[in-house]
Amino acid sequence: MKAHVISIGMVDNIDKVHYVKFGLGVNIITGKSSTGKSAILEIFDYCMGSSENNIPHGKITQHGTWFFTILSLNLKYLVVARNLVDDSRYINEVSVAPNLKDIDSSYFKEEYQIRDKKKFNPELGRYFNLTIDDIEEDLEDREYRKNNARKGRPSIRNIMPFLLQHQNLIANKHAIFYRFDENKKREDTIDQFKIFVGFVKGEYFSLKQQLSDLIREKKQLKD
Repeated sequence: MKAHVISIGMVDNIDKVHYVKFGLGVNIITGKSSTGKSAILEIFDYCMGSSENNIPHGKITQHGTWFFTILSLNLKYLVVARNLVDDSRYINEVSVAPNLKDIDSSYFKEEYQIRDKKKFNPELGRYFNLTIDDIEEDLEDREYRKNNARKGRPSIRNIMPFLLQHQNLIANKHAIFYRFDENKKREDTIDQFKIFVGFVKGEYFSLKQQLSDLIREKKQLKD
Protein backbone atom coordinates (compact mmCIF):
# COMPACT_ATOMS: atom_id res chain seq x y z
CA MET A 1 0.00 0.00 0.00
CA LYS A 2 1.33 3.41 -0.99
CA ALA A 3 -0.04 6.55 0.64
CA HIS A 4 0.95 10.16 1.11
CA VAL A 5 -0.75 13.33 2.25
CA ILE A 6 -1.93 15.60 -0.57
CA SER A 7 -3.21 18.46 1.55
CA ILE A 8 -4.37 19.50 5.01
CA GLY A 9 -6.82 22.35 5.48
CA MET A 10 -9.95 23.86 6.92
CA VAL A 11 -13.16 25.59 5.91
CA ASP A 12 -13.95 28.67 7.99
CA ASN A 13 -17.29 30.02 9.19
CA ILE A 14 -17.75 32.13 6.05
CA ASP A 15 -17.18 29.09 3.83
CA LYS A 16 -13.68 30.04 2.74
CA VAL A 17 -11.14 27.25 2.36
CA HIS A 18 -7.57 27.43 3.67
CA TYR A 19 -5.08 24.67 2.94
CA VAL A 20 -1.48 23.54 2.66
CA LYS A 21 -0.49 21.30 -0.26
CA PHE A 22 2.19 18.63 -0.01
CA GLY A 23 4.33 16.87 -2.59
CA LEU A 24 6.16 13.57 -2.58
CA GLY A 25 9.25 13.36 -0.40
CA VAL A 26 10.28 15.82 2.32
CA ASN A 27 8.11 18.92 2.72
CA ILE A 28 9.36 21.89 4.72
CA ILE A 29 6.93 24.42 6.18
CA THR A 30 8.31 27.80 7.22
CA GLY A 31 6.74 31.01 8.43
CA LYS A 32 6.49 33.51 11.24
CA SER A 33 5.32 32.60 14.73
CA SER A 34 1.60 32.19 15.36
CA THR A 35 0.78 31.59 11.70
CA GLY A 36 -0.54 28.04 12.17
CA LYS A 37 2.51 25.89 11.43
CA SER A 38 2.20 23.88 14.64
CA ALA A 39 -1.50 23.32 13.96
CA ILE A 40 -0.95 21.33 10.78
CA LEU A 41 -0.01 18.03 12.42
CA GLU A 42 -2.73 18.47 15.03
CA ILE A 43 -5.35 19.01 12.31
CA PHE A 44 -4.17 15.80 10.65
CA ASP A 45 -4.38 13.94 13.96
CA TYR A 46 -7.83 15.41 14.66
CA CYS A 47 -9.14 14.33 11.25
CA MET A 48 -7.69 10.84 11.76
CA GLY A 49 -9.89 10.16 14.78
CA SER A 50 -8.07 11.59 17.80
CA SER A 51 -10.21 11.44 20.94
CA GLU A 52 -8.88 14.87 21.90
CA ASN A 53 -8.77 18.14 20.01
CA ASN A 54 -5.18 19.40 20.33
CA ILE A 55 -5.41 22.05 17.60
CA PRO A 56 -3.86 25.17 19.17
CA HIS A 57 -6.48 27.66 20.29
CA GLY A 58 -6.56 30.86 18.29
CA LYS A 59 -7.95 32.12 15.00
CA ILE A 60 -7.98 28.61 13.53
CA THR A 61 -10.28 27.20 16.19
CA GLN A 62 -12.27 30.42 16.54
CA HIS A 63 -13.20 30.53 12.85
CA GLY A 64 -12.81 26.93 11.69
CA THR A 65 -15.78 24.64 11.01
CA TRP A 66 -14.59 21.70 8.88
CA PHE A 67 -11.01 20.44 9.09
CA PHE A 68 -9.86 18.04 6.40
CA THR A 69 -7.01 15.84 5.18
CA ILE A 70 -6.71 14.47 1.65
CA LEU A 71 -4.50 11.45 1.05
CA SER A 72 -3.40 9.65 -2.06
CA LEU A 73 -4.14 6.01 -1.27
CA ASN A 74 -3.99 2.96 -3.54
CA LEU A 75 -4.27 5.05 -6.74
CA LYS A 76 -7.34 6.85 -5.38
CA TYR A 77 -7.91 9.77 -3.03
CA LEU A 78 -9.26 9.53 0.49
CA VAL A 79 -10.90 12.62 1.97
CA VAL A 80 -11.15 12.56 5.76
CA ALA A 81 -12.73 15.46 7.62
CA ARG A 82 -14.16 16.46 10.96
CA ASN A 83 -16.55 19.18 12.03
CA LEU A 84 -15.36 21.26 14.95
CA VAL A 85 -18.90 22.35 15.86
CA ASP A 86 -20.81 19.06 16.10
CA ASP A 87 -17.88 16.58 15.92
CA SER A 88 -19.33 14.76 12.91
CA ARG A 89 -16.73 12.84 10.91
CA TYR A 90 -16.51 12.39 7.15
CA ILE A 91 -14.86 9.75 4.95
CA ASN A 92 -15.10 9.52 1.17
CA GLU A 93 -12.90 7.77 -1.37
CA VAL A 94 -12.84 9.42 -4.79
CA SER A 95 -11.07 8.59 -8.05
CA VAL A 96 -10.12 12.19 -8.90
CA ALA A 97 -8.30 14.55 -6.55
CA PRO A 98 -10.68 17.26 -5.28
CA ASN A 99 -10.15 20.80 -6.50
CA LEU A 100 -9.09 22.42 -3.24
CA LYS A 101 -10.29 25.87 -4.26
CA ASP A 102 -13.83 24.53 -4.71
CA ILE A 103 -14.11 22.96 -1.26
CA ASP A 104 -16.60 24.53 1.14
CA SER A 105 -18.96 23.20 3.82
CA SER A 106 -21.33 21.80 1.18
CA TYR A 107 -18.58 19.47 -0.04
CA PHE A 108 -18.87 17.29 3.06
CA LYS A 109 -22.19 15.69 2.16
CA GLU A 110 -24.19 14.05 4.92
CA GLU A 111 -24.29 10.67 3.18
CA TYR A 112 -20.55 10.31 3.85
CA GLN A 113 -20.67 11.57 7.42
CA ILE A 114 -20.35 9.27 10.41
CA ARG A 115 -22.08 10.52 13.54
CA ASP A 116 -21.20 7.57 15.75
CA LYS A 117 -17.57 8.14 16.71
CA LYS A 118 -17.16 4.50 17.75
CA LYS A 119 -17.74 3.48 14.12
CA PHE A 120 -15.38 6.03 12.62
CA ASN A 121 -11.96 4.56 13.47
CA PRO A 122 -12.82 0.99 12.33
CA GLU A 123 -14.27 2.41 9.10
CA LEU A 124 -11.19 4.55 8.53
CA GLY A 125 -8.95 1.58 9.29
CA ARG A 126 -10.68 -0.40 6.56
CA TYR A 127 -9.09 1.84 3.92
CA PHE A 128 -5.68 0.97 5.36
CA ASN A 129 -6.45 -2.77 5.35
CA LEU A 130 -6.75 -2.91 9.13
CA THR A 131 -9.48 -5.54 9.01
CA ILE A 132 -7.79 -8.31 10.98
CA ASP A 133 -9.83 -9.34 14.02
CA ASP A 134 -7.72 -12.17 15.42
CA ILE A 135 -4.04 -11.35 15.93
CA GLU A 136 -3.23 -14.14 18.37
CA GLU A 137 -0.07 -16.05 17.53
CA ASP A 138 -0.68 -18.69 20.19
CA LEU A 139 -4.23 -19.30 21.43
CA GLU A 140 -2.97 -20.61 24.77
CA ASP A 141 -1.63 -17.14 25.57
CA ARG A 142 -5.19 -16.11 26.42
CA GLU A 143 -5.13 -18.38 29.44
CA TYR A 144 -2.64 -16.03 31.09
CA ARG A 145 -4.74 -12.92 30.53
CA LYS A 146 -7.52 -11.64 32.73
CA ASN A 147 -10.89 -13.14 31.71
CA ASN A 148 -9.14 -14.89 28.79
CA ALA A 149 -9.16 -11.58 26.95
CA ARG A 150 -8.32 -11.48 23.26
CA LYS A 151 -5.65 -9.16 21.92
CA GLY A 152 -7.08 -5.85 20.76
CA ARG A 153 -7.69 -5.52 17.05
CA PRO A 154 -5.39 -3.16 15.10
CA SER A 155 -6.62 0.43 15.11
CA ILE A 156 -5.73 3.39 12.91
CA ARG A 157 -5.03 5.26 16.14
CA ASN A 158 -2.24 2.86 17.07
CA ILE A 159 -0.15 3.93 14.08
CA MET A 160 -0.39 7.67 14.78
CA PRO A 161 2.71 7.80 17.05
CA PHE A 162 4.76 6.40 14.17
CA LEU A 163 3.31 8.84 11.62
CA LEU A 164 3.48 11.98 13.77
CA GLN A 165 7.13 12.22 14.69
CA HIS A 166 8.57 15.46 16.07
CA GLN A 167 11.70 16.55 14.24
CA ASN A 168 13.98 15.98 17.24
CA LEU A 169 12.72 12.42 17.70
CA ILE A 170 12.87 11.05 14.17
CA ALA A 171 16.39 9.68 14.61
CA ASN A 172 15.72 8.30 18.09
CA LYS A 173 14.99 4.59 17.79
CA HIS A 174 13.69 4.52 21.37
CA ALA A 175 11.02 7.17 20.77
CA ILE A 176 8.96 5.91 17.82
CA PHE A 177 5.98 5.35 20.09
CA TYR A 178 6.56 8.33 22.35
CA ARG A 179 2.98 9.64 22.25
CA PHE A 180 1.55 6.82 24.32
CA ASP A 181 1.43 7.39 28.05
CA GLU A 182 -0.28 4.04 28.66
CA ASN A 183 2.02 1.00 28.60
CA LYS A 184 -0.78 -1.25 27.30
CA LYS A 185 -1.38 0.92 24.24
CA ARG A 186 2.33 1.17 23.56
CA GLU A 187 2.73 -2.61 23.79
CA ASP A 188 -0.25 -3.15 21.47
CA THR A 189 1.20 -0.76 18.90
CA ILE A 190 4.64 -2.37 18.95
CA ASP A 191 3.00 -5.78 18.64
CA GLN A 192 0.84 -4.64 15.70
CA PHE A 193 3.59 -2.72 13.93
CA LYS A 194 4.20 -5.58 11.51
CA ILE A 195 0.59 -5.20 10.35
CA PHE A 196 0.81 -1.43 9.87
CA VAL A 197 3.88 -1.62 7.67
CA GLY A 198 2.38 -4.45 5.61
CA PHE A 199 4.75 -7.24 6.62
CA VAL A 200 1.90 -9.62 7.54
CA LYS A 201 -1.78 -10.21 6.81
CA GLY A 202 -4.51 -12.23 8.52
CA GLU A 203 -3.16 -15.52 7.18
CA TYR A 204 0.05 -15.00 9.16
CA PHE A 205 -1.74 -15.27 12.52
CA SER A 206 -3.68 -18.35 11.47
CA LEU A 207 -0.44 -20.06 10.45
CA LYS A 208 1.30 -18.98 13.66
CA GLN A 209 -1.51 -20.48 15.72
CA GLN A 210 -1.21 -23.76 13.80
CA LEU A 211 2.56 -23.71 14.25
CA SER A 212 2.23 -23.18 18.00
CA ASP A 213 -0.18 -26.13 18.26
CA LEU A 214 2.17 -28.35 16.25
CA ILE A 215 5.17 -27.38 18.38
CA ARG A 216 3.22 -28.37 21.51
CA GLU A 217 2.18 -31.68 19.94
CA LYS A 218 5.79 -32.40 18.99
CA LYS A 219 6.93 -31.65 22.54
CA GLN A 220 4.30 -33.98 23.97
CA LEU A 221 5.38 -36.78 21.65
CA LYS A 222 8.99 -36.34 22.77
CA ASP A 223 7.94 -36.46 26.42
